[in-house]
This record gives sequence, C-alpha cells and structure tokens, in this order.
Amino acid sequence: MRSFRPPRSTGASILVPPVRAPASTAHAPELPAPEPPAPEPEIERTPAPRGRTTLVPEPTPAPAREPVMDCTPLLTGLLRGRAPQQGVVAVICADEMVRERLRRDLEGDGHHVLAAASGPALIPQLVGCTPGLFLVDEDVADPQPLELCCTVRDDPALASVEVMLLSRNASVDARRVAFHTGVVDLLLLPYLRSELRARVGLRLELRRLQAALEEQDAGERAAG
Repeated sequence: MRSFRPPRSTGASILVPPVRAPASTAHAPELPAPEPPAPEPEIERTPAPRGRTTLVPEPTPAPAREPVMDCTPLLTGLLRGRAPQQGVVAVICADEMVRERLRRDLEGDGHHVLAAASGPALIPQLVGCTPGLFLVDEDVADPQPLELCCTVRDDPALASVEVMLLSRNASVDARRVAFHTGVVDLLLLPYLRSELRARVGLRLELRRLQAALEEQDAGERAAG
C-alpha cells in the first residue's frame, strides 16, 4: 500500500501572503475638497527702463546747494578811504542772544552800535555811518572773519578799520592763526562785561589818539 505524500512546494510560496480582494468603497465617507489658496496681493511695480526690472524707484538726487556768497569785497569797498566816526562799533554775530547782549553792553558804555547777523545785513547800516572797530563772530559765514581781517590788513586804504574776533576757542594755535591774519584783539565767548569794556575801550582810545596825532602832524606840515 502506498503512503500519501503532500505535493512539493517552494519556500517562497509559503512567505507570500494571500492576495485579498480590495474592500468595497461603496460606503466609504467622502472627504471634503481642499479650499483653493487665497490669491496673493498684487504688487505695484514701478515702470523701469527697457531691459531692467526693479521694485524700488530710483532715489531722487538732492538739490545742489547754493554757493555761499562772500560780501568782503562789497563791505570793504564801502569802508575804503572813509574816516571812522568816534565811538562807532559794528557787531556781526549770528547768535541773536549774544548779539543783543553785546549791543546792550556797548551802548551802556556810551558807544554807538551797528549790529547784524551777517555782512549783507550790516551793509545798509553803513550808509552815512563808518565804524572804526568791528566785532566779528568766528562762526559767521558771510563774510569769512579771517578773510575780512586779511583784506583789511593788506589794504592801506583800510588802515583805519580794525577787527576784533569773537571766539569760543581758547587754544594757543587758534590765537596764533587769528593774530597772524590781522586780528587786533580776541574776545572769548561767553565774555565778561568788564573784559569787553576794557578791550573795546582800549582799541577805541588808541584809535582816537592816533587820529589826534595824525591831525596834529598834518597841521604842522601845513604851517611849516
């Protein structure tokens, strides 16, 4: 009698899982459809030259600054050859508080004061009135104080005009430069009234004595 033997099979057939039929999707729940993405905001594009794309407009160039005018030739031209009047002081200072204080203190000492923020603003006051001493703040832009001093120093027709510099710099180098350009004296800001009275009074007194000596010499020449 023959013994029953099962049919031969490979190892691979044992490891392969049985294939199942896909489950029916007739009763599967329907998933909601995804919402469409929100439209992106439109970006206003600046029109650019052909062949170039940009989102930022080109910067507008800054307007050119007007050159600062120098009124030194006009100012000295009005003073050239004119004899200064006794006790007349001109103040050119852009700082209104300092300018008005100088005016008040100088008028309190008996001087006639012409005060302005710049050279062009002072020119109308020079009609019929000639100062012998100018107090010029070093921060004034027109005229340039050192340029004014050099012009007065180098012109013999302006020998009767003197310039005192108002400065906030007490260094030795600043004083050396100022005196080298023709400044007759330097007054530091903020100033003391006693110092102002002494310095201005000394310059005007020296000017008065010099004018008296010149007048005496002219009289002696005429008599001799």
